[in-house]
Amino acid sequence: MTGRNSAASADIEDIFLLDLDGISRYMELSQPLTSADIPSGRKGAARLKRLFAAQRSKHATRKAYHKGERSRALIDCLDLDRIITQNLLPLFQLEQIFL
Repeated sequence: MTGRNSAASADIEDIFLLDLDGISRYMELSQPLTSADIPSGRKGAARLKRLFAAQRSKHATRKAYHKGERSRALIDCLDLDRIITQNLLPLFQLEQIFL
């Protein structure tokens, strides 16, 4: 799969998962998430939902993941500069267009 096809088929949640520190802040976790905490799978939305459910089952957070406008508080915790500089998706092109 090429980078362009990968980006086109990625869920927005795949992008969220690039900033585990931001997700950890949103969940108010005592220990930050690591890549080992990320559930396997292809779809970011399902992986993020399972990640939240796993943390809730450990009683590490009371937060749940919600799509759409209800995810605004999570998005506000993400470090978009960190996500962009990872260069895993061509997000820098969007930054050049819109900023």
